[in-house]
Amino acid sequence: MAVLLCSALWCSIECRAARCAEAIVVGYNRDHNDKVWKNSATNLSTGFVGEGVCASTEPGGYSAIIGLQKYCNSNSNVATNLYSRKATEAPELEWPSHTIRTIQASAGRGADNTLDGWGGETEKWDIYVDTDHPITYYYRTGTGLFPEHVSDLLLPAGIPWGMSSECTPHLISADPGVVGVAGMMVSARTDYGNTRYLYEALIDGGNTDAVVEEIVSAWPQDIWDLRDYLLSKSPYLSTEALMNLVDKPGVPDAIKAEVCIANPEATQKEGFVRWLEYDCSQPLPTYLIENIVASWEQRTYRASLEVDMGQQHAVMAEAAYTIMDLLNENATDEFDLEEERSAVQLLRAPEVRYHEAALLLGQHRYADARTVINALPAEHDLKGREIGERLHMLTLIDFLESVHNDGRSTAQLNAGEIAQLEAFINVPHDRPTNWASNLLCYNYGICRSPYTGDAGAAPKSARARSAPKPIAVLPVLHLQPNPTESWVAVNYQIPNEAKNARLLVTDVAGRVIEDIGLQGAFGQHVMNTEAWARGSYAVRLIANSASLKTDRLIVQ
Repeated sequence: MAVLLCSALWCSIECRAARCAEAIVVGYNRDHNDKVWKNSATNLSTGFVGEGVCASTEPGGYSAIIGLQKYCNSNSNVATNLYSRKATEAPELEWPSHTIRTIQASAGRGADNTLDGWGGETEKWDIYVDTDHPITYYYRTGTGLFPEHVSDLLLPAGIPWGMSSECTPHLISADPGVVGVAGMMVSARTDYGNTRYLYEALIDGGNTDAVVEEIVSAWPQDIWDLRDYLLSKSPYLSTEALMNLVDKPGVPDAIKAEVCIANPEATQKEGFVRWLEYDCSQPLPTYLIENIVASWEQRTYRASLEVDMGQQHAVMAEAAYTIMDLLNENATDEFDLEEERSAVQLLRAPEVRYHEAALLLGQHRYADARTVINALPAEHDLKGREIGERLHMLTLIDFLESVHNDGRSTAQLNAGEIAQLEAFINVPHDRPTNWASNLLCYNYGICRSPYTGDAGAAPKSARARSAPKPIAVLPVLHLQPNPTESWVAVNYQIPNEAKNARLLVTDVAGRVIEDIGLQGAFGQHVMNTEAWARGSYAVRLIANSASLKTDRLIVQ
């Protein structure tokens, strides 16, 4: 038997039987900056696990910046203390994206997990990684913190004991209030945008991050012209030219740092860094000066940027959710919701869009929630299961809206609706299916087993499980925008057994306007409606010679 003892800030899990398994397993938190923080585990085979996709899958190094982190946890007589684990129940095609955040803590703040020093025996590790992603783990040098018994893909990085600890929250203030925390978030967001701009320029020259797009779009053309000119002369600019640039008013700090980094020989001249720190009229932030110094050794420069971005994004996330907690303490009306939405919108990550939609669903604002989710492809490059996840969310919104419009709550579903939700959650885990699973478990005792246990082995459970049901995929059909004037994007999902799927569009007289064959289980098809007469059209998703789903399109 494992006993769980919790206070407001920590949990302690202790095994009181001959054999226990795992303390805390977090699976598929995806692009949430979640923390497993200040817990203790005793007499267990495994302490703290991140399983499956526990970091951002967006291209461009996001897995080093956004994802699950493990800080300040303690282990005593635990075989494997910290674990980044592949979920072998998941499709093999997905395994390459399985990992926790690939940079744990930072060069300025140690993770401070207490490791019990077991090792030298089979399957006993301080930190074990069985995914394909190397994990850089920053620890403060000191007793109990050094990860001695680690797997091949764990890269320990020691920092001095005097550095900060992740056991102290980033937001340190007696009572910062919403306004104070919002100021911290804006500051961290500016720092993150500057660092991300440098990173994108280094990696592929493209500013794909949404925060970066917002920042650089505000820079005037003459600044861009100056930047292009100076980079064209790099790396041969003189130290004097760089000093003139840094002292020039109106030039964004990110561009100043970018040009300095492109001229490492000039920035290494004696006195330049000291001048940046103390004597220039337009001083750069310390983290940008550190990146200039790091650029002197190209191999470490990318790592330096990733560490900085991870720390800055973590502060952004902590600030956003602190604001939400403060607002919820005294939430009285819709205005509080809008303040909360404004706070999380600054993060500009896909997980925040889902959180924002969930806030709107709590207010029964189904059309607004649908608008947030429909906007995802314009903000982020969705791929693979992320496309399906978005369609699942739209399906869940439709379901909840239909129940609400019938004057019922989710605790008053009929047998058919319960069966519909059971089929809905019987697919690989994502945000909307997890929320639907929680709904069924809380209200009806129908609980789906999480991804947990020894990577595909039988889950550690005191009750027997029935054999899993075959995966059932529900048909989905969504039109956006609707009404429309010139075009419409048709998002669809087809059940597994469907054959010869197609989209059929007819006018009010039943005449066929479009008949389009579909390939793949889900996707999007865009139709040009400029030549169509104004009016109402029926859009049908058809397979196996039967209509699976129908929606009404209005052309204005």
